[in-house]
Amino acid sequence: MGSRAVIVLCKDVETAAHRFKVNDGGSGIIYTRTGRRFFENKASESEILARLQTVLTKTNFWDDLNTDWVCLDTELMPWSAKAQKLLEEQYAPVGRAGRNGLAEALASIQAATATINNAADEAGQSGQGIDLSVLLERYQARRDALERYTDAYRRYCWDVKCLDDYRIAPFHILAMEGKTLYGENHIWHMEAIEKYIAGIDPVFMATGCMSACLGF
Repeated sequence: MGSRAVIVLCKDVETAAHRFKVNDGGSGIIYTRTGRRFFENKASESEILARLQTVLTKTNFWDDLNTDWVCLDTELMPWSAKAQKLLEEQYAPVGRAGRNGLAEALASIQAATATINNAADEAGQSGQGIDLSVLLERYQARRDALERYTDAYRRYCWDVKCLDDYRIAPFHILAMEGKTLYGENHIWHMEAIEKYIAGIDPVFMATGCMSACLGF
């Protein structure tokens, strides 16, 4: 889970100038899903694109697929790199409020259980008090679910101190010179990404594919 990033990358600056009329010395761009530039720092964008260029050249991507540019749909992590405000204002408060509320509810249920049991013992009716075990289990299950919710987004949040801390996981090769790749099935995309993009530079990683295991 990260932030959606669309990467358009040319083999070199000459291709960018010829094919897309880009004359600022750049060879590509990284967009958000809404069409804005992903990186405010253009130097970071340029370095990531240069590293991807190197990867695609080393794996013979340009020649094998007969293209000098490519458009990739990717997930860029950590999520916190682009969604810090969303985490601070939405996800974290929900987790915090839930943990606090459930902690108080569980403490109250446990205290009520102890009080009922003590009263029953004093009355000589041990084991005949009100049974709150079902209610306790229900709230414990809610607490466990909330902890899993918090752990789920925390796994995709970490400090970024340099470009090596980023992870980019392509999951679809959208287009290249002369064609789109919508006609290729999911497995083709996953295998092509693993072959040409993942495993050389640690920033670029393969996307897990359960359907491959299922034979789809």
